[in-house]
Amino acid sequence: MITTITAKEWMEYKQDHRLKWIALIIYGLFAMALATGVKYYSTATAANTQAQQDSYAQWLQQGKKNPHSAAHYGFYAFKPLSPLAILDKGMESYLGRAVWLEAHNQNEVKEREATDAGSIVRFGNMSVAFIFIFLLPLGILLLGFDLFSKEREQGTLPLLLSSETGMAAIFRGKALALYKVVMLIFLPMLLVATVTCIITAGSTAWLQALPQFLLLVLFLLLYFGIWVLLSLYISSFVRTSSVSLVGLLAFWVLGVFIIPRMGGLLAKALHASPSAFAFSNNVRLDNELGIDRKTPATQRQKLFEDSLLKKYGVDSIAALPLNIRGLNLERGEEYGYLIFEKNYGGLERTYHSQDQTFNWLNILSPTQSLRAISAGFSGTDINKQVHFAALAEDHRRMIASTMNEDIATNSVGIENYMVDEQFWAKIPNFKYTEPPLKQWLLPQLVPVFSIFLWLGFLLFLLKKRAAAITAL
Repeated sequence: MITTITAKEWMEYKQDHRLKWIALIIYGLFAMALATGVKYYSTATAANTQAQQDSYAQWLQQGKKNPHSAAHYGFYAFKPLSPLAILDKGMESYLGRAVWLEAHNQNEVKEREATDAGSIVRFGNMSVAFIFIFLLPLGILLLGFDLFSKEREQGTLPLLLSSETGMAAIFRGKALALYKVVMLIFLPMLLVATVTCIITAGSTAWLQALPQFLLLVLFLLLYFGIWVLLSLYISSFVRTSSVSLVGLLAFWVLGVFIIPRMGGLLAKALHASPSAFAFSNNVRLDNELGIDRKTPATQRQKLFEDSLLKKYGVDSIAALPLNIRGLNLERGEEYGYLIFEKNYGGLERTYHSQDQTFNWLNILSPTQSLRAISAGFSGTDINKQVHFAALAEDHRRMIASTMNEDIATNSVGIENYMVDEQFWAKIPNFKYTEPPLKQWLLPQLVPVFSIFLWLGFLLFLLKKRAAAITAL
């Protein structure tokens, strides 16, 4: 009987002009979004790759120079895009893509598109994820708002109740029919998007991103199911289709516009981040007065020199077997690591707390939960940014330590110490390594929980509603 009901609803949808217009509009916007994503990925990837090569080439060709001067010269590290960025640009416009690796300073990631684009970027970016997460659910609502209420309006509800088919089976048949329509719209777009990503990014990069892509598709399928079940439940609960449509649109607006605004304000209120000036000032004070604000730089220098004299068993700095300048530079770098770990680590913890607060509030909206999952698996959220910044910082420290070690070891007694350009090749170019799948999944636990919670909650409500209608 479920098959019969599904077939009946399917035939009605095939004759419904709403389906044709909704599919036509969504397909048109999807084509524009996919073309935009391909252009963004291709342009950004080519620019990042070329800039990374040019910056490293300048490092290799800087000529004869003191290693410490070379450490200040440095070079750029660029964050590569995942192929899934073709589908979901996420927060990329605000996060930045390049960081300057130089001695003494852990620089912030810059080259933000939003800085150059101005206020227009705040209107959002047309992306394939936007089509799937925001517009396709809207299409589901427009197709499913009268899924059950039409039975009341057409006077066929008593006939359904008098049949041997249980209301639960009727619900399943109607839900399956609407879900079948959704797949009719979604699957062709998914196929086109997949082929386009493979062609644009290349098979090697695509295979690396395949596990995240498959997980994203899985949660999209579950997400569409939520909207199908929600449409059926509201339609079965109210008396008229017009009321059902208003209720469903109100829920969509709440999840798309209101809850994200509330979440952002609440996250910032509970976990305020320091201003750029306050952050820079704290770094400066930690360097000048010490992390404990009780051991200024001169005192730390004296303690370090005393420890060297004791370690090497000499009575003067001049008698040390190593160059004191190189040792001082390395000591300064190591103390700088502590300062940066304190300040940048604190900032990252604040951002993480904001993100978690936002995710917990987004349980109220399956749309925002799926949005977080999509950006996370696409590598366009804050979590990949933090991972990239950490790897870039490790590379920066390696550069500084290599330069300082050479000065300390090889420049003893040399007034104007320099090395030739062959030495610079000891420093490899920066290469970003994607984190393991587990690291992609962990930040998404709350949004994933939200998706399953919504599915379970709606299935429970529909079960209760079916029993209530049967008892009429």
